[in-house]
This record gives sequence, C-alpha cells and structure tokens, in this order.
Amino acid sequence: MNHIKGLFCLIVALMLGIQFVNAQERCYSHILMLEDLQSNPNFVREQNKLEAFTRKNQLEKDQSGSRYIIPTVFHVIHDGDALGTGDNLPASLILAQLSQLNQDFGKENSNADQTPAVFQDVAADTDIEFCLATKTPGGATTSGITRTHISTLGVLSSDCWDPEYIRTNIMMPLMWDHLKYLNVFIIERIDVPGCSSSGQILGFAAFPGSAAGYDGIVVINRSIGALETPNPVSSTLSFGRTTTHEVGHWLNLRHIGGDVAGGCGDDFVSDTPPQKGGSSQNGTGNDTGQNYGCPTHPLTYPGECPGTTAEMFMNYMDYVDDQCMTMFSNGQKNRMRSVIEGSRVALKFEKCCARNPVNRWTGPPVGDWYGTDTHWSLQRTPMPCDIVIIPSGKRLTIKNGETALGYELRVNAGGQYVVEDGGVMCIDVAPY
Repeated sequence: MNHIKGLFCLIVALMLGIQFVNAQERCYSHILMLEDLQSNPNFVREQNKLEAFTRKNQLEKDQSGSRYIIPTVFHVIHDGDALGTGDNLPASLILAQLSQLNQDFGKENSNADQTPAVFQDVAADTDIEFCLATKTPGGATTSGITRTHISTLGVLSSDCWDPEYIRTNIMMPLMWDHLKYLNVFIIERIDVPGCSSSGQILGFAAFPGSAAGYDGIVVINRSIGALETPNPVSSTLSFGRTTTHEVGHWLNLRHIGGDVAGGCGDDFVSDTPPQKGGSSQNGTGNDTGQNYGCPTHPLTYPGECPGTTAEMFMNYMDYVDDQCMTMFSNGQKNRMRSVIEGSRVALKFEKCCARNPVNRWTGPPVGDWYGTDTHWSLQRTPMPCDIVIIPSGKRLTIKNGETALGYELRVNAGGQYVVEDGGVMCIDVAPY
C-alpha cells in the first residue's frame, strides 16, 4: 500500500479503527500503540524519526544483506504448576515455538507452498533469526528461558490481567535490556481493559520507540507451539503464529488491513494489497480490514478496495487461523530490517547462537540439517546453540557414541552436555 504521510494521519486512522474487543481478539497491539501516541510525546517523536528513516532506508539500501540474529528470552509466568505442566510450559514446547518463529521468518515453514501463486514472488525470507539468549544482562549463563511464580511479583491470578496491568506488574519487573534482547512473556491470559467483558486477547507487542519497561511481546501460553508440535490445548490458534504476528509488530509491522474503519487502510508496505477484510464474519468485512477463519483464495468482498483482486489473508499480519498463515512479503522484510538498522540497531551487535532450532526430521535439507527415517545428521561443523528436535523413536549419533531418543539437543561449544529443564540436552554433536 502507499505510505500515509504524517503521523497525524496515522493517529486518526487508528482512532477510526478502534473497536470493542471480540470474545477472542487476536491482537491488541494497535490499540496500545494509539494510546502511546496520544499520551507519550517521546513515542510520537521516535515513531516520526523511525518512519522517516525507514522510508529513506528502503529507497536507498538493498535489504538483502547480512542475516540478523536476535537474542531472545522467554519469560514463563506460572502459578505453581510443576515444571513442564500447566502454565509452566515444558522447554520442548518453547523450543518448538522458537523453531516455528525461525521457519516463518526464514520462509522455511512447512506450509509455505500453500501461498497462492499470485503472491509467491513477493513471499520473503526476511534474513532475520531468533536464538535463545546464552547470557543474562549481568553476564551469567542462561538457557534463555526464565520461570517466575506470580507470588514473587505480588500479583494474584484473580486480578484483572489487562494489558496495562501486565505491563506494570509483570513486564517491568522482569524485563531484560530491551536494546539487547527480544523479551517474550508467556502468561495464562490477557483480559480486556478493566475486565469490562469476558473477552480475552491472544497477544500484544510494543512497537519500536516504546518505553523500555515494556518493550517486548506478550502471548497467552496456549498459543505457544508449532505446526508440527501444536500446543496440547488444541485450537486453531495453537500452532505458534501468535508469536510470529506479535514479533512482526515489535519489528514495526502494522496489521495488513491497516486498522482503519471499513478496511482498505495503509500498512506502510507497498506489496501487500489493501483489503476489506472479514471472511468468517458473515462475509460483510471486518471493521478494521482483518480476516478471520481460513478463507479460500482468491478472496474478495463487495466494495473491495480499489485495485485489489485478491486479499493476502495468508499474511502473518492478518488474523486468520494459524494453519492458514504462510508468509511475510518482501516489503515487510524491508520494513523490519530497516528497524534493526534504525531504532533497534543495538541488536545487530549482540551475539548468542548460530543456526537455530529446526524441528524437521525427514525431507529435504533445511539449512544445514538433514534427516532420514532412522538417523539425523549435520552437514557441517557443529556451532554453538545448534538445536534439533528429535521425535520419539528416532536417534541422534553423537561423539561419544550414545544415542538420544526424543530429546531436544543443543550444541555446547565446550563439548559438554547437560540435561536442562524439560529434557533439553546441550551437547556437542558430530556429523553422521
């Protein structure tokens, strides 16, 4: 879509797009962004600077350069559930989520071939990866997963966990340096503001330039998973795409529908068609241009946006079911990478892992990983923090000749291995 010029237009568009939260609202990021624009002059200045830099960067710089690797920490918030149960999610599920995030950002997702032919040419490998942090802000060794009982935060499960409450009482006390890490908070629920209804929100994120204390993303725990390893609390939203969507916001992507009343809004990306939105809402069009359910391509609505012959509902920044999302566009890639060149530039210089989780066992090589029906092998010298998720019954040959069944294995640069929470094993592997 063409750029809206001036932040005033953006604020007006978002105001027009605000609507009451549905029984299950996929995302609340755009509303929080509007509130920050209205109340935080510094955020307004940072957004103006970032938009100007992004437009200039997209015009002047080829965005197909270095691959950016972002250190990531998952903060698991629980109410005393045993490790690996209930809200205290197992590390294996978090690793599966990280794997899905990398597949989605790398155009390695197993359903990428479902992207319609008309959009295949703009479907992008963003050249952005995410890895588990290996050092805390204080320099201590970490697995990249923290676990916090709510009692240590002084909060109660019976409280109203709306976005402002979560920002103040959960994110701010636990946030790692927002300039050096992507902070992902995994919690039981996100209530609508003031708990004014029984509706719930799946996730929200801070846009670049947000206050340091809540510059991360929040997702509900039943959304954590992957296409091949869905969350056991089964739903159409248990395959990891809520995290993909919210990280997109954290890297400055808007909803593809533009968040404008009646649809046809601007997401500041030139290769995502304007869209009316609606799909599963009786075909009448969503109030702010988003689609729901799992539409069939080509999708259009009466009074469709000028020039749009099919809506890009399978884009990660729409609202469709997880299994029906398949792509970021080249324009979205350029926008996200511009943020890492701009307001999130410190991330370029942080180090954590090499190649990240891959949860495919068989099929064609994915990066440097390859598997057969009985063995997994590495096609190069192992590097720190390489991870592969091994299904039950398969085996991995490692240097000391042992085999491992059903573990998630991570290379340890020192050649040692330890069994971490959730069965995560750090190990030095050898090519098979």
